[in-house]
Amino acid sequence: MMEWIISSSVLIAVMILLRYALRGKLDLRLQYALWAVVLLRLLIPVSFGQTSFSVLNAAPAEHFTTTTAGANLDQPAPLPAGSQGTEFAPPETGTAPVQSTSDPGAQGDTLLVQGLLLLWLTGVSGVGLCFGLSNLCFARSLGRSRKPVDTGGEGLSVYVTDAVDTPCLFGLFRPAIYVTPAALADLATLGHVLAHETTHFRHGDHLWALLRGICVALHWYNPLVWWAAVLSRRDGETACDEDTIRSLGEEERGSYGRTLLRMTCQRPSGLLTTAPTMSGSARTLRERIT
Repeated sequence: MMEWIISSSVLIAVMILLRYALRGKLDLRLQYALWAVVLLRLLIPVSFGQTSFSVLNAAPAEHFTTTTAGANLDQPAPLPAGSQGTEFAPPETGTAPVQSTSDPGAQGDTLLVQGLLLLWLTGVSGVGLCFGLSNLCFARSLGRSRKPVDTGGEGLSVYVTDAVDTPCLFGLFRPAIYVTPAALADLATLGHVLAHETTHFRHGDHLWALLRGICVALHWYNPLVWWAAVLSRRDGETACDEDTIRSLGEEERGSYGRTLLRMTCQRPSGLLTTAPTMSGSARTLRERIT
């Protein structure tokens, strides 16, 4: 467990340092894809290539040394005449049985480990419950207020709803695009929004958001994991913007930037919500426009 925590923290720290050191020098899609390495480490608690599970670790090394030495020094007593082929029980000695004594220090360490494990499980359950309830409530609010929109093409289902402040992609098995009435009122804005959310779908960002939430729940105690979740989601938005511009064409770059200004100047969505949205902070918006 401790090796999992330390190695994950070191990997996140290295990734954050590289992200800021190589800002503007890496392809945005590559920068976003590198977070997959961190994601896998946070989800997989074991290390390949070595293991701490061994029979020799079940007892101290001194025990094996003492036992082996005693077996080499003690010679077996000769059997009495006429005892071949019969069971022979060694004579009882006057040595009193050794009473095993418990180590108070070892008991204290065990109680500490059990307490920390209980604390971790409590945190995982709490954050996991918040994660599930937030998405369940979000899904219910969308389901009650959504109305289908005919976009005249094939692909993801599109709905208009006033339950969101900004367009988003939501759904695990049947993802759909949800737009605001303001986005639906302008055809150019609607085209940019649909292209943006469709790019999110192609990138699988709704699935990455789910896995990111699981990582946060498992490592709720580690502030580096929360920081990594924020930065990875921000990199996901910039990578989506870049790919959307590529699909729309360079002539749409300025118009798409104005759409971001109109649609993104809202409060950021919750980190535990699995819906990739166009929302973000002022600093995030500045990076995306740049």
